Amino acid sequence: MGDSVGKLALAGVTVFVAAMIGVALLVQGAYTAAADDPGSLIGRALLTGSDAGCPSGRATARPSAAGSFDAEQRANARIIVRTGRELGVPLWGQVIAVATAIQESSLRNVAHGDSAGPDSRGLFQQRAAWGSLQDRMTPAEAARMFYLGGQGGQPGLQDIPYTDERMSLTEAAQSVQHSAHPDAYARHEAAATVLVMASGSGGEARRADRLCSTAPATGAVQRAIAYANRHLGQPYLWGGDGPDAGESGFDCSGLTKAAYQAGGITLPRTAQQQYDHGPRVSVTQLRPGDLVFFGTGPGNVTHVGLYIGGDRMINAPRSGTLVRVEDHRRSTLVGATRPTVG
Repeated sequence: MGDSVGKLALAGVTVFVAAMIGVALLVQGAYTAAADDPGSLIGRALLTGSDAGCPSGRATARPSAAGSFDAEQRANARIIVRTGRELGVPLWGQVIAVATAIQESSLRNVAHGDSAGPDSRGLFQQRAAWGSLQDRMTPAEAARMFYLGGQGGQPGLQDIPYTDERMSLTEAAQSVQHSAHPDAYARHEAAATVLVMASGSGGEARRADRLCSTAPATGAVQRAIAYANRHLGQPYLWGGDGPDAGESGFDCSGLTKAAYQAGGITLPRTAQQQYDHGPRVSVTQLRPGDLVFFGTGPGNVTHVGLYIGGDRMINAPRSGTLVRVEDHRRSTLVGATRPTVG
């Protein structure tokens, strides 16, 4: 009898372990499927945290929220993003703000200073001259001061030419913060990008008319956007075609070529060639997956990005930066194309 019970117990444990392994494999498969097809039901649930979304039922692809941040940190990131939106700060400015807060306070409302700034407080470790203790300890007010400047006349991000392609995240953040560690901000760019995109996708932040296309994206477009999303934070490398080609990074056209290669569409190598390849579409009728081009004119295209909706593009900007999300609305916008099979 005892042997029979023991055998039954062992069999039960074996079945349980096998079931858990099966569940783990199913979860892993679900995340893989979500990355490959963010428009699927699984993709919407895992990549956006909801099966609700665009009028067409397809949510714009974005990376999942960074698992290394807890609920308090994500809530503070959302406040920074929401404040930026209210002030009309473009997406890149919101990324700079969140990256700065990660460095300064780990996205926690810190109620103490340190040896470098004993009176520093809050998400941005702003000192007493910036404003009252209450304002510095109120996340929305602290974010507002970071964007617009301190009450003592300190310049804010909006006073800095941070949208200039020659200014890095570190240079922009340091122009506001004047930190003793000026090179520390750049390492948080990828995490900040994930948090900003996650913060801008739900509830009152959702603008379905801007983030979604009325026409469903093809599988090729979904896979191209998913590929670019997975490589946010990859270093810029001139002439780089990315890890799949055995290289440590991308340049702008290397990223778009690799993204569409993942979608089963072959593009020429350079930005000018991709623009010439077409087919052209109006910049007033952009859909997620379109390529947007920049330069001094149709015959001198120098940059390309992958449009993802909501005036946003994923691109590899220049040497010293990472693959990131930026606003596509620039004075140097030349035109757009919509890659197709064939």
